[in-house]
Amino acid sequence: MMIPSSNKAVIDLSDLAEMRAMDVALLNSIIDQYLLDIPPHLAVLQKAVLQKELELIRQEAHFFRGSSANFRAAAFIDICAKIETQARAGHFEGLEFLMEQFMEALKKVQHALVAAKEPTA
Repeated sequence: MMIPSSNKAVIDLSDLAEMRAMDVALLNSIIDQYLLDIPPHLAVLQKAVLQKELELIRQEAHFFRGSSANFRAAAFIDICAKIETQARAGHFEGLEFLMEQFMEALKKVQHALVAAKEPTA
């Protein structure tokens, strides 16, 4: 399956091409699980930001960074790493701006993954 060019900058599924060729249902399942994991972790992250709980912010940014690595979502991973670094350093300043970037990038990743799913036979 060709990933639309607008999604190539957001995700890179080339590492999963072999899996796609062998088992489309498994690849779709991985994408579905990732998409299902987003809402509860996002809720925790947003609450942690509101309450300025830096350790929890760090943990959730780490979760998103790690789980997004499967799809090589480079820009999103970079934003997550910045949030994680800021929180680890104990700096809340600038996190609101990073969270805006995070939300924009997350939406792009979600849309790209939905578009990347293939129908199963």
